[in-house]
Amino acid sequence: MRRSSLLIAAIAVCAPLAVAGPKIKWLSTDHNFGAFNESVGKVTAVFRFVNDGDEPLVITGARANCGCTTPKYPVEAIAPGDSAQISVDFDSGGRPGRFNKKVYIDTNTEPARSTLTVRGVVIGDEASVAQRYPVDMGDIRLARSAALLGIVTKGHIKSVYLNAYNATNDSVRPAVRDVPKWLDITMAPPAIGPGEQLSISFLVRPDKTPLYGVVSDTITIVPDPLKPEKTYRLPVVVSINEDFSKLSDKELRDAPAAILSSERINLENIPAANTTETTFSIKNDGKSPLKIRRIYSPDPGIAIATKATTIKSGKKADVMVSVTPAPDAELVNARITVITNDPITPVQTIRLTALPQ
Repeated sequence: MRRSSLLIAAIAVCAPLAVAGPKIKWLSTDHNFGAFNESVGKVTAVFRFVNDGDEPLVITGARANCGCTTPKYPVEAIAPGDSAQISVDFDSGGRPGRFNKKVYIDTNTEPARSTLTVRGVVIGDEASVAQRYPVDMGDIRLARSAALLGIVTKGHIKSVYLNAYNATNDSVRPAVRDVPKWLDITMAPPAIGPGEQLSISFLVRPDKTPLYGVVSDTITIVPDPLKPEKTYRLPVVVSINEDFSKLSDKELRDAPAAILSSERINLENIPAANTTETTFSIKNDGKSPLKIRRIYSPDPGIAIATKATTIKSGKKADVMVSVTPAPDAELVNARITVITNDPITPVQTIRLTALPQ
């Protein structure tokens, strides 16, 4: 019985010690400025707190996750029972759109870190919006004039984002049309308020197109479905490569090898506005069948045709090139891209030049 009494007494003595020390109690850790004009400039939020412990509380540091946000805090110790405040400045200059910034406060308490949040929506002025979102599409503005989706390999997918901005005083619900099969597009949020940002997500699915190399298309953006007559065209460009990463050493040794008959084709004194034909050949210098994935030229007036899609080992195939210079062309300087399943040089280029008369 005596042993139990001693144990209870020990617990009673130790319990207050476990909670001794400074303790920070925030009246609020989140401040919403709401929507305000960029011309307001710097706005300030005040966060109040109380030392709810029994020892002095010291703030050892404060930092924000963005240079546009600046915390100011007392450097002197806060006695038990006393209150103090931390002010957080947000500079809205050149930052139109919704914002959500974090400020991390370190103290001599347990836990040692607190997180404060300031958020709101900056209604950008004309110059600032035009600088960050230079592409005017009516009710919305875009950060870029084209969706450049980079490089993606067959068998994989890739996500790319493009930011937009609601430049009106009303909420808008933009939509997209004419999306190619190899592309999925979503907009978040579905509805954006005045001065808020929109993220357009492009999900590339290369297996849904037979093409390799540079693939370009356009999508139609409808800023306001209630005004379907107001549409805008946005180019989308992606480069699709074959995935050779899983080939074994033996497969690489036995792989096909594409050898072009020439790296340059020079045509002189060809008739302007008329078609001139020339050829080059592709030889398979490897052991496995060579598959022609694509042969194309982005330059106008160049047409390419070949009957071959697969070339056996040691064989070659001819490629017909038709050149039709524009009536006023003084020089043709074109690029022909050859894409095959050669894992060492899957993409090769031929430069074609011509002097029309």
